[in-house]
Amino acid sequence: MTPEALAGAAAGALAGAGLACLIASFALPPATVPGPPPRWRTLLARWRITPRNAALAAAAGAAVLGITGWPVAGLAAIPAAITLPRILTRRPARARIARLEALESWTRRLADVLAASLGLEEAIITSAAAAPPPVRPAVAGLATALRGRVPAGDALRRFADEIDDPVGDLIATALLLAADRRGPGVRAVLTELAADVAKDVTARREAEAERASYRTALAWIVAFVVGYTAYLVLRPSYSAPFGTPLGQAVLAVVAACYGGGLYWLHRLSLISGPSRFLHARPRRDSVLPEPQPARQP
Repeated sequence: MTPEALAGAAAGALAGAGLACLIASFALPPATVPGPPPRWRTLLARWRITPRNAALAAAAGAAVLGITGWPVAGLAAIPAAITLPRILTRRPARARIARLEALESWTRRLADVLAASLGLEEAIITSAAAAPPPVRPAVAGLATALRGRVPAGDALRRFADEIDDPVGDLIATALLLAADRRGPGVRAVLTELAADVAKDVTARREAEAERASYRTALAWIVAFVVGYTAYLVLRPSYSAPFGTPLGQAVLAVVAACYGGGLYWLHRLSLISGPSRFLHARPRRDSVLPEPQPARQP
């Protein structure tokens, strides 16, 4: 490589390192200060960008920038390093199916325990010992809260937040109504809910099998893009026009088209569903004093 090319590669690597530090600093956990968090921290949490994957993505961008010397390629590698593993992996879907299966099993177990004429709180505490592993921490926390005389409504809302799933909200709502009204029929409701969850799990397994074809297409497209980029790097004479400002503009358009196509394929593989509706109520820091009767003169 010529001295000019080495200097450009070094400058690109330094710029990528600076960008990595900038993104990593944005992704750091927020400081403990009163008031709502900044909007950019809320966006990072919504996009599930942690300091670890932000640093890895920035390092990937710096590496691509240092190898190719193309700023557009380095910038395009940052969102690609964050989103592509999420698009191509099946781990979140499998984890949710396992959690739903565990909820179905625990709900059936709770209905069986309620058949032994135990109260709702006692039945939940008893069922915690046999809770399946995916929901065992949440059920154990619920049992601990009830054992500590926490109001059933607050404990069940926290349980729904720990499960973090609309199906968990349905089960927690049924238990909330049962704790509030203390009437018969709770066992039948829980049994029907467990049957509905079992049907939902079956449907999700079938949907995941159909979504495998979209993930295969995405994997082939990603492999083609990576292979073509490697070919451009290995053939400097062929890829020389991309080093010009006009070439960078063309590369930006091509990267945007590829990114839009990948996002479109990813959206085709998603199944929209209901959102959560049950959340923990804000806790009061103090209890309001009871009104005192007015003194008679």
